[in-house]
Formats: sequence, C-alpha cells, structure tokens
Amino acid sequence: MVIHIASAEQAELVTKTAATLAHGESELVDSGLTTTAFNGFSLPRLAQCDIAYGCELYEIKELGDVPQTLIFVEVKQLYLSDTVVSQDAKDRLSIAADKVKPLARLGGGEYASITAPFSLKRPD
Repeated sequence: MVIHIASAEQAELVTKTAATLAHGESELVDSGLTTTAFNGFSLPRLAQCDIAYGCELYEIKELGDVPQTLIFVEVKQLYLSDTVVSQDAKDRLSIAADKVKPLARLGGGEYASITAPFSLKRPD
C-alpha cells in the first residue's frame, strides 16, 4: 500500500475522494488525481502529494467487542518532493512542515492543519 500525506490545500480534494461512486468508477478519475511511478516500489504514488510512504502489510489486529481493525505496516520506500525537504548542516534530511502543510482529518467533515510550526532544541 502507499500512504500519502495530503496538504491543507487538498482538503476539498481529499473529501471528494470519499464520494460514493458506482461499481467500477474510479475515485482517481472522478477527482482528477493522477499516479506516477514510485521509484524503488512496485505500486505507483499520487503525483499531487509531496510525501508518500511505500508500505507492506505487517499485521492486522481486531480490537473491541464491535471490532475495529488496526493495521500495522512496514515502510519500505519513501518519496519526498524536493520542494519540502532540505539537508541540514549534518547532512540529515529536514522536512519543512510549513511547506508540507499536512492535513489532519479529525472526523466526519472536520480537518485541521499546522498553522504555526515551531522547533525546540532537544536535550543533549
């Protein structure tokens, strides 16, 4: 499977992909999304997302009396757009949250985004 990080600007697009479609209709076609090759991974990724994780299923757990499914995956490949990533002084990758503007779904039709990312120095 491929897990994508949508941006706040894509909230309407994300909601559109939740539409109930007739059998055989594609949410990709309906929403205007396109896929592209995911180098190093067997499945494609969405061309519109700046971050994508190529994953393999690790484990499925059913929880509770009214079962809910918890899915564990192992990340095998990562795609980061050059527009949201840079290297720091120690040659480590740094992702700019203010450029990604990750979208969080709170439930139903409610969403949130990061409006003011901040950094704290980690203890030595």
